[in-house]
Amino acid sequence: MALIIDCYCRSCLFVFNSQLVHKIAILPLICVQMLCIGTTSLIISVFTESWPSSISLITLMWLIVSIVIATILRFVLQLVGQKYIPVSNAVIIMILEPVFTTLDDVIVYLEPMP
Repeated sequence: MALIIDCYCRSCLFVFNSQLVHKIAILPLICVQMLCIGTTSLIISVFTESWPSSISLITLMWLIVSIVIATILRFVLQLVGQKYIPVSNAVIIMILEPVFTTLDDVIVYLEPMP
């Protein structure tokens, strides 16, 4: 049931993004989304995970790098792409994202296919 709810929420977000990206500038749209996602994730994390008493500087650096590069950059690229193509094409690209990731792992990291 949780998978169905997750798929429904993601599809709603995708449709709303496709409509809003033409009306709102990309930077404020990303800021609002990151604020909502970060706040929700922090609240869930506080109640469901155990937190270490101290965090090393290198861990904090990798956390910030992964937030900036892996998350925000992906959102920027996704929203810029959604702005210029129809929703139907964007959905196909997003569905094929795991396939491209797998091919990238095979080509770049020489991972064997099962």
